[in-house]
Amino acid sequence: MKLAAVVACCALLAACGYVDRVTKQPVTKVLLVGDSMMWGAAPEIMDEFQSRGLEARYIGLAATGPLWNNKLWATWTQQAINEFDPDLVILEGCCVYPGPATAAYGGGQLYTNGAGQTAQPDSELMFTEWEQAARELVTIARSGGASVWWANVPRGLEPARYYGALFPERINRLRQMYKTIGVPVVDWDTAIYSQPSPMSYRAGDGVHPNAAGYDLIGRYTFETTVEPAPEPTG
Repeated sequence: MKLAAVVACCALLAACGYVDRVTKQPVTKVLLVGDSMMWGAAPEIMDEFQSRGLEARYIGLAATGPLWNNKLWATWTQQAINEFDPDLVILEGCCVYPGPATAAYGGGQLYTNGAGQTAQPDSELMFTEWEQAARELVTIARSGGASVWWANVPRGLEPARYYGALFPERINRLRQMYKTIGVPVVDWDTAIYSQPSPMSYRAGDGVHPNAAGYDLIGRYTFETTVEPAPEPTG
């Protein structure tokens, strides 16, 4: 059905609008998934897509991550794939584990895998399970035929230790891991650190961008992930 709709669109409009830069598949609906980093960037990213006639949605929650609350992100993402049927999914997962110790956030519970092993923060098991969870999210995102990207957050800086003693190291190790999970990366670090004054785009916490950074990331994400569809021939 999706292919038939795309063909009809092309026949009527003599153009399909935008396509994914890697897969070249037409893009009409975009799903964003992530934590506070994506939440902060989502208004700017969605505006870039929506201003060009594309639909865009965000799902996720600040201060959570792929392992949070027994991989609840996977459930949310599958529901969004079923209900929204996106053509493009952009995933992001900065660094939060296990999450705040409040009832609304699952009580800060640690993740326990199928073998009964509990992943302690910053343990090798945590990184192993985090990678597995990220790969599962990619599989879910692809299940409806969507093109999938991973948004890699800016590098962790010293002030990030406010959130945890090893927070910068965790962020930077995850940044490297995301480059190995089999999807193209939209690197928000490149967007910021290719600027003449990169720190003018960072918030003081050593993790997040500031308003100017999010605006930059919105444009960069759009320009990195999609391109105008080629003119029809014949």
